[in-house]
Amino acid sequence: MKKHQSSFIIVLLLLVVSVMTAQVTPGQQALIQQELDKRGLTEDEVRMKLEERGIDIDNMSPEEALSMQELFEEIEKEIKAERAAAAPKEEETKEPTAPKETLEEIEEAIDELDGKVEEGIVEKIEEAAKDKTEGATVEDVIAEKLAEEAVSDLPPSIIYGQQLFRDKTLAVFSRSREVIPDNAYVLGAGDEITISIWGVSQEEGSYTINAAGYIKPTGMSRIHLKGIPLGKARQLLRRRFAQFYQFRPEEFAVTVSKIRDITVNIYGEVYHPGGYQLAATNTVFNALVASGGPTDIGSVRGIRLIRGGEKPKYVDVYEFMLDPVAREKYFLQDNDIIHVGEVQKVVGINGAVKRPFRYELLEGEHLIQLIEYAGGFRKNAYLDAIQIKRFEDNELKLIDVDLRQLQAGGSDFKLLDGDEILVKTIPTELENFVEILGAVDFPAQYQYAKGDKVYDLLQKGILKKEARTDVAYLIRTREDGTVQYKKINIEEILKNPSGAANIALEPRDQITILSKTTFVDINSFSIEGAVRKPREARLDPGEDVKVEDAVLLAGGLKTNALDEAYIIRTNIANTKEKEYIRFNVKNALLNPDSEDNLVLMPLDKIIVYTKEDFADAAKVSIEGAVRKADEYVYDEGLRVADVVYFANGLEQSATDFAIIHRSDPSNKKKKEYLRINIREAISNPNSASNALLQANDRIQVFQKESFTDESMVLVEGAVRKPGEIKYAESLTLKDALIFAGGLKEEAATNRVEIFRVVMKNNQATKTTVATLEVEEDFTIQGDDFLLEPYDQVVVRSVPDFELQQLVTIKGEVRYPGVYALLDKNEKLSSLIARAGGLTKESFPEGALLSRPTLEGVVITKLDEALKNKKSNSNIILKNGDVISIPKQKDLVGINTKNTRAEELYPDRVIGAGRINVPYHSGKRANYYLKEYAVGVGEKGKRSRITVEYANGQLKRTRRFLFFNVYPKVKKGAVVSVGSKPERKKKDRTTNGEKKKTDWEKIVGNTVAQVTGILSLVLLLQQIN
Repeated sequence: MKKHQSSFIIVLLLLVVSVMTAQVTPGQQALIQQELDKRGLTEDEVRMKLEERGIDIDNMSPEEALSMQELFEEIEKEIKAERAAAAPKEEETKEPTAPKETLEEIEEAIDELDGKVEEGIVEKIEEAAKDKTEGATVEDVIAEKLAEEAVSDLPPSIIYGQQLFRDKTLAVFSRSREVIPDNAYVLGAGDEITISIWGVSQEEGSYTINAAGYIKPTGMSRIHLKGIPLGKARQLLRRRFAQFYQFRPEEFAVTVSKIRDITVNIYGEVYHPGGYQLAATNTVFNALVASGGPTDIGSVRGIRLIRGGEKPKYVDVYEFMLDPVAREKYFLQDNDIIHVGEVQKVVGINGAVKRPFRYELLEGEHLIQLIEYAGGFRKNAYLDAIQIKRFEDNELKLIDVDLRQLQAGGSDFKLLDGDEILVKTIPTELENFVEILGAVDFPAQYQYAKGDKVYDLLQKGILKKEARTDVAYLIRTREDGTVQYKKINIEEILKNPSGAANIALEPRDQITILSKTTFVDINSFSIEGAVRKPREARLDPGEDVKVEDAVLLAGGLKTNALDEAYIIRTNIANTKEKEYIRFNVKNALLNPDSEDNLVLMPLDKIIVYTKEDFADAAKVSIEGAVRKADEYVYDEGLRVADVVYFANGLEQSATDFAIIHRSDPSNKKKKEYLRINIREAISNPNSASNALLQANDRIQVFQKESFTDESMVLVEGAVRKPGEIKYAESLTLKDALIFAGGLKEEAATNRVEIFRVVMKNNQATKTTVATLEVEEDFTIQGDDFLLEPYDQVVVRSVPDFELQQLVTIKGEVRYPGVYALLDKNEKLSSLIARAGGLTKESFPEGALLSRPTLEGVVITKLDEALKNKKSNSNIILKNGDVISIPKQKDLVGINTKNTRAEELYPDRVIGAGRINVPYHSGKRANYYLKEYAVGVGEKGKRSRITVEYANGQLKRTRRFLFFNVYPKVKKGAVVSVGSKPERKKKDRTTNGEKKKTDWEKIVGNTVAQVTGILSLVLLLQQIN
């Protein structure tokens, strides 16, 4: 019962919070009404009972709502009891059947509650009620949690300044937070201040600024504080109280103990427009955070603060970011309106600036101001050619700007919306250095100074002991990128630094000091295998190293080492040439003077083998339905039960039988399969099933599920969640319908069909069907219907069941709006009649019909449909259709493309490529082109003149004999001229000469066609 009560309390909390914040979402309203309907209550009844007890829900806090749980239950019982007493006598004689809410029903109600409101709202309210801190109200905590959720869903910033509202740079202050207003906070009516005096005089008192804007301490005159910043108010109060009390300046304190609430309305291009109740410590920018801030097309610099009786103020985010300390002018007052307009000019800047981004610029702000907003240039910025990409005249243009020249002239470069600026970077390749490498203690690059010589660089690098001093190399890079190698004598330079050998260095010079070790072959040997410390060691060129020495250096032989070992000897002159030398390593140790104690050569590799190297690694393994499948080292005494024990036993789903996979050691392709009763092997170790295992045996234990088919039952038709359900022997029709989410509204409970396949051994399958009628609890006359594998349940729909089919009519009818179709074949003229008919200003010839299931509009002639209901234009309407009827149009549009007007008219006349002219009754398209567009242009083709009527219908020019028949023009139509097709190359003969036109043939064919047409006309006249 606790969960059911909590759902009612949550609804009441939503109602209280929505009243206080003036933010009621459709989901919340629906949730409140649903909960009242479920309990059989009305909002008016609950309000009346609360008012009888002196409780006003409109002024109730969430804390009071939480504490009145028992009272709400008492009111519910009282209302139901009054209804029962007022009910007719015959109803009272019925045996009362009070419904019992089981735990499952309550949980279902909570689940339904979670699905009806915004995702997670119930959890947030419950958490808020539990976790609210001292001094905080529930609505504050709820509002903060919802605001945090809203901010987390915002997209990344695309214009500089948006991040202020999207990345939690600013917070929304509420009463639940310990906000200490600073000196810039502007006091107002409703603020409570506390004045403390200690010292010679002692006094402490709290005062609330009244609606008139002042406080009146006892025995003192009024002190007006409304509209005064807190810092100035402290000075004023100290002066006034000093007239009545004795204290030093540091013995007087003024604090704001209670911050007033204000209502702020936020509109325009923000993510969550509406009214908000906030603490007065919030500025314009904190309030905007609550609304999600400006959208991607919202301005961050065109924010208007509208206050009653004052001229609207413009708020600039950039101004605030440059000087956030000046907060005084951004504080809000009660009933302020914040309007965020659309952004007008946005430009982007990238490259060598400190803050590359896209910025909004105001009127009069251009390149110089943009660079200032971007934080200025980096040290490596190239200012002689700043590049600007701009779309102009339908093409992308590139503009170079010399900023140095611009600054020298004290001018600026005008930027347009959409401009993209690139500041190039100067290459930063290091030049003033010299470098020393090779056999020195400190190889590195060092600063080059004019006059530096080789000796100076040697002193910095410090030669190693193995450095060669007879020769070194100075590598110098020329300007064309080629290099020059110079030999230098280090010994001579060190002896005589002032001599000619100590040559002067140039920038980027590199000295390479050679090492003596580079020119000496370091010979080594290695030993590996059955020794304690395998290693590689150098040979002594002055003394022989033998096998005994190598083994001793490697820590001696391991206990499992064999007598025989090998030396793999590599020919130094040809490393691909190898020699394999076999010897007795143990004899070499016991008898150092024996032939086995060989002298080692450079690159020799000694390999000492173990007994295991020459034996197969035998294992056994177990897999399948055991708790720990693994493999184990083979032992000659291992049996099946031992390996099962190692695997932590069988799983419950294991079968009784298992298979031992056995391979012939001499032929691994030869297999043997032994079937055993594995449970018998475990329970009776002496049984034959507990077989003795051989090397590399593999025991496979099977799952019972592997030998059974998984059966499914299918539920289709008028159910909420159609699909497949795993079959179980206890599965009933009721269970299947519950799994499918229950029946839909349109379900026919008397037409539940079950298709069953009948399977018998060695016989063809047969399908049967049963048509059942189910009760409200999904049973068949109180009994459950048991399903079988592969049953298919189909719930039929009630014939002709259909919800309202809605169409919308807009524009010039007497009663525009949404209408439900009265039958499946209702036509356009019927709907117009139901909408009161057309208005006097209507233009039926221009009516448009759009259908969501089709792309584009449906071309229809409404005027014909109204005159003749049997007309093809009087189409049958479908769900979702939208009919738009415009006002009367008395103009005709002419697209100027491919007309002489395009070439002759100024831009201010043709605008976006179209002119509008008066309608002339009965005139065709060529008349309008000649009269208003100066005729067809050079690129236009007369036979491609078209007219698009107001209803979307398009007509083209037709050809009759040698003449063009141009389409008629109606009101609201648009005349267009198509372009001439590209000319094809003229036909030529094989020798390159032009092909002659056969005029005689052309004239003859034409005369024949004309004669035929005239004959047809005369024949028709005679028939008529």
